[in-house]
Amino acid sequence: MATMISLTRRLAARNAVFTTRPLPPCRKPLARRQFHLGVSILGKSVVWTAKHISAFYHVTGIPWFIMIPLAAVAVGAVVRLPCSILYYRLRRRREELKPLIDLSCIYNRIKATRKHKNDRIAWDKEVAKLDKESRRDIYKSFGVGHWNFYLHLTVVPFVIVSEALRKLCGSPGSWLAVQLGLEKGSQGARAAVTRPLFEASLTDGGCLWFPDLTVMDPYFILPLICSIVFARQIWARMPRERLLILLGIGNKPEMTSSTTRMVLGRVLGRAIIMTPAIPLALADLPSAVMLFWISSSLVGDAISSMLRAKYQKRGIELTYKSKVKALKSYIPRDPEPTLIKQK
Repeated sequence: MATMISLTRRLAARNAVFTTRPLPPCRKPLARRQFHLGVSILGKSVVWTAKHISAFYHVTGIPWFIMIPLAAVAVGAVVRLPCSILYYRLRRRREELKPLIDLSCIYNRIKATRKHKNDRIAWDKEVAKLDKESRRDIYKSFGVGHWNFYLHLTVVPFVIVSEALRKLCGSPGSWLAVQLGLEKGSQGARAAVTRPLFEASLTDGGCLWFPDLTVMDPYFILPLICSIVFARQIWARMPRERLLILLGIGNKPEMTSSTTRMVLGRVLGRAIIMTPAIPLALADLPSAVMLFWISSSLVGDAISSMLRAKYQKRGIELTYKSKVKALKSYIPRDPEPTLIKQK
């Protein structure tokens, strides 16, 4: 009996040692990555932007229908202009590398033909793989890799200012505001009543047919203008053949194993061409947000037009173009070589 008691005490002491020993950081139950950190930063950025826009208005006294386009110009000059300059420079350098990429594609096809002579599907897969690798190596060697083209993050300031204006208008919480942690879904009605960042001067800060910027446009003119501006900005730059294919009107190319990526590209392309319908679908947003969207789109279009004219295409086309426009009198028209008579 005494032996059993001593053995029980030893096991209890051993378990106490194991339970009191601190766990390593990787095994702690609370040692997890905080993925909501970036979301909370965006939420704080929205509140900070709303407060500073309101403070700037009270300091300067500029009318809101002028203040909002100025905010769009400031965002475009600070964020979009530098990123657009970088984008067009990299795009021009890629166009200059196009002849080298074309030659590598020709070599890849010859190499794949030697490896897969009678298997068309395997040939397509091999060509797609080699083209991707060679293009990646060339871009990486010349410092124009794919990571340099991830410039679509310029939409983040656009979203932040849009949410800040929505908060200033006292609009009820949207899905994005709930995701950013600004409001809770169950407290949407109460947040609409309290409205901590509401700016009363926006109620009479508009002009023309939208004097109240805190409510939606009663005539749906601002959403219609915003849709037209979006359509001009997106559809006008897209090639006509690609636009017809995405709309389902043009002739669709034959789908092979090397072009299966076109399925995802077509889905994304159709989502892009449907972007002009977003303002019409969100027509219940405050007029201040619609005015900011219109101003931001026009500023972006102006920046793109200016940079497109400055950074023109300088690539070399690998196509044969004959420089002889007309046959000279001393050039024989007969394709067969003429024989010289011997004396």
